[in-house]
Parts: sequence; structure tokens; C-alpha cells
Amino acid sequence: MTASKAEWAPLTDEERKAVNAYYAKPVKQVFTADENVCLWANGTWCFKSSIEEYSWMSDDYAVITPDSQEFQDLIHAEHS
Repeated sequence: MTASKAEWAPLTDEERKAVNAYYAKPVKQVFTADENVCLWANGTWCFKSSIEEYSWMSDDYAVITPDSQEFQDLIHAEHS
């Protein structure tokens, strides 16, 4: 049986605050990568597999490999 709209009581102010607080919490993403990153001079970057989505960017980008310190610095700066 599905609940109809009339069966749901509106949230109290306290409940609404609790819901908003729950969804406002930042989510810490665990990040691992094993593919190359394309990095433009302006700091924009993407994974090599997503390069087609950046067709508006120039083709003047550096390819950073996952085993490089630059890659680690970039990823950790982005997700810390």
C-alpha cells in the first residue's frame, strides 16, 4: 500500500533543521585514481577518459601520470 500525500504530516521546525543539517554536512570522498589527468595552465583538470567533455578548452594541456608527485598534489589539494 502506498501512502497518499494526505497521510504525511508536515515537518516540524526541529525536524526540518535536523534534515537540513544532515544534508549540509560535507562528504569526504575517498579518492583513488589509476588513470592520467589532463591539466591546463589555468588549473582546470580532468581525467584523460573525460577529455571529450572539455572540447571547449585548448589542446595545450599537460598529461600527468598517477605515479607522479604533481598528480598526488593535485588530487589531494582538490579533495582535502
